[in-house]
Amino acid sequence: MYIQKLNYLIGLCYPSYHNNRMIPPFINLTLGDMFNKTPGFLNSLSLEVDDVGTWEIENGLQFPKHITCQCEFQYIGAHPQITTGKHYDLGWIPTDAGEAKWSDKRWWPDRKFNDGDTFNATNLFETLGQKEDNAEIT
Repeated sequence: MYIQKLNYLIGLCYPSYHNNRMIPPFINLTLGDMFNKTPGFLNSLSLEVDDVGTWEIENGLQFPKHITCQCEFQYIGAHPQITTGKHYDLGWIPTDAGEAKWSDKRWWPDRKFNDGDTFNATNLFETLGQKEDNAEIT
């Protein structure tokens, strides 16, 4: 199964052809909430086979069992690339900040629990036997 995944990953470094034209393999990267289906492409890919790693030895399947991959993602993004624009897909960052002041708390993430209570770290510090001044996050 991992051989098919590795083959697919390598294939993302090569173009497809349509009507004798090369079409680059654009992909959408998701990495936590930082990048959510963010468009781009693989800029480079390197593979390394461990010298002392084990191999599958059955005829027709001889392939290393441990391969390290390193790839570089070329970010294109889904939002206009401007100084005050949105560069990460975190929901609380406005799509078009324009002249917004980032110190304004309305642009900061909502740190409330589902029941509406504000996270209060004071009880956590007391449980740990520590006293923390101004431990409430709003």
